[in-house]
Amino acid sequence: MALSRALTAQLKKYNTLLYPAKLAYRADRDKYFFVFRRDGHDIRKVLSDDIDIAYERACSMRDELTKLPTGGALGMTLEQWHERWSRAKYAKLSPKSVSNYRYCWEAVGEVLKSEEIAKVTKQMIEDDLESIKQKVIINEIKRTNGKELPENFGESKKKHVAIFLSVLLNAAAKDDVISKSPWSASYKSSKKMVPIFDVTELIRLCDNASESSRPAIALAAFCGLRRGEVFGLKIEDVDLKNRWLYIKRSKIKLDGVIEGFVKETKTGEPRVVPIPEIAIKYIKPAMEGRKKNDFLYSKIRLDLTQRLKVACKNAKLKRVTYHELRHICGSNIMMNGDLILAKEVLGHKNTRITEDVYGHIKSTHIQDQIDKMYQSDTELDTKELDEMLELANRILALEKQQKESKKGRETDEIHGLSLKLAKLTLIFCHQLTPSNKKGLTRKPVSP
Repeated sequence: MALSRALTAQLKKYNTLLYPAKLAYRADRDKYFFVFRRDGHDIRKVLSDDIDIAYERACSMRDELTKLPTGGALGMTLEQWHERWSRAKYAKLSPKSVSNYRYCWEAVGEVLKSEEIAKVTKQMIEDDLESIKQKVIINEIKRTNGKELPENFGESKKKHVAIFLSVLLNAAAKDDVISKSPWSASYKSSKKMVPIFDVTELIRLCDNASESSRPAIALAAFCGLRRGEVFGLKIEDVDLKNRWLYIKRSKIKLDGVIEGFVKETKTGEPRVVPIPEIAIKYIKPAMEGRKKNDFLYSKIRLDLTQRLKVACKNAKLKRVTYHELRHICGSNIMMNGDLILAKEVLGHKNTRITEDVYGHIKSTHIQDQIDKMYQSDTELDTKELDEMLELANRILALEKQQKESKKGRETDEIHGLSLKLAKLTLIFCHQLTPSNKKGLTRKPVSP
C-alpha cells in the first residue's frame, strides 16, 4: 500500500537526519528498509513496518557504519570532516607523515575550514592556496628585512597543502560525504637537473667542509645515505675495518623536536652499504673516543644545509642541497653501468625507482662512452649508435640553452631524452664484447 502524505513527509524528514544513510519504503512488503552506500556498493536491510522503530534502528546502523553523530554529514564543515577523517587515517600513518599532514592542515585558512564541505569549490581552494603563498612571502620578507626573493618562493608550501587538500577531499568523495571532489592535485613534480661531481670534486667538497659537517657530507656523497639515515647511525653501525655501514634506523625531526624521532629506515628494512676507502678519512675522526652505543651525531644538525652551502662556495662548485649529494652518488654508480649496485646502495625496493629518479647520467659521459664504442676494426651495425649520438647531441644543446637562460630546473624534454639515452646506452654496453668493440673510428660531432 502507498504511504500517506503525513508518512511521506515524516520519511523525508528522517532521511535528512540519517544522511549519508537513508530509509526506503517497499509498498509490496509494507516494510521500511535501511540503505547505505559504501565503497561503491549498497548495503540494504529490512528494519520494520513501523517508521519510528525503523528510524531508530537505522540510526544505530548508520552510527556503527560511519561513526557519525546524529545529523550525519548534512551541513558538515571541512573542519568537521577533517576531524573525523584524521581520527581514522592518522592511526595508519607513520609519525612523520602525521606531522606533515598536521603542518598542511594548520596552513589552511579559517574561512575555508569553516565552509560547508559540500559547498567547497575549486576557486575557494585556489584563493586559499594563493593566500598561503603570500603569507610565506610576507613572513620571509620580514625575517630578511626586505631581501629580494626568488620568483617561485612559497610554491613548495603551496604545492604540499594543495596535495593534502586533494587527499582530504578525495576521501570525502569516497565515503559519499560529497558526490565529487572539487579539487585534484598530483604528487608528480618536474624533475630537477642535478649536477654530477666526479671523485676529485667530491674530495674537494669534503676538504672544504667544516669538521663537524664533513662526515655527514661524505656519507651522502660517497655512500648515498639519506639525511635521516646519517643521523640514525650509531658508532657500532660503522665498521671502518671491513668498510661496511649497517643502516638500521632513521632519525628525523618531528613536530619541531630537534632531538629527533628514531624510526625504521624508509623501506622498513635494514641494509648494508660499502664504505669507499676515500671516505674513511672523513668519517674516522668523528668516531674517535666514542662509545659503541653513541649516535654518530648526538642530535639532528639543522645547520647542515648552510654548512654545505659554504662548502660548495669554498670548493668553487655549483651549490647543491644535501639530498642532491645522494642523487650524485647514485648517478656516479649508474654511470659505471651498474643499475643493480645502485639499487642496493641507495636502498630502493626495485630498479625502476633507481633508474627513474637517480639515473641523471651526464650527457658528456654518455658521449665519451659512444666515442669508445667507435674505436674498433670489426664491422658493427651503427644504426643504434647513431641514434644514441643524436640524442646525446640534442641533450648537450638543450643543456647549453638552459645554462645560458640561467634556468635551474631540468625541462621535461631533457629529462625524457636523458632517460631514453641512459637505457639505450646500458642495453648496448651489455651487448658489446672485447672483440666487437674494435674498429669503430667515427667520432660524434659536438653541437
